[in-house]
Amino acid sequence: MSKFDLKVGKLSEEDVTYQGEGDFISSCRTWNEEWIVTDEKGRVVDRKIVERMVTTGMSGMSDHWTYCSNCGKIFHEAWEDLCENCRK
Repeated sequence: MSKFDLKVGKLSEEDVTYQGEGDFISSCRTWNEEWIVTDEKGRVVDRKIVERMVTTGMSGMSDHWTYCSNCGKIFHEAWEDLCENCRK
């Protein structure tokens, strides 16, 4: 069981842009969310407004916001479970 809980609230509607033509059209969706990480007792450990982004098409990708499983800090890092400070 995780010692942290993540609450996410969407703050804006999605903004969609398109690129390309024909079979090679792709889209990019962006929106803002408020992330709140709390500990086991419900105390706020970290709070951040994050800009989310997802692209579709030939090079589909998404952003990589997460929170540290050790200290609860919200950070933007692809494929990491621990923030920079906890990895040291």
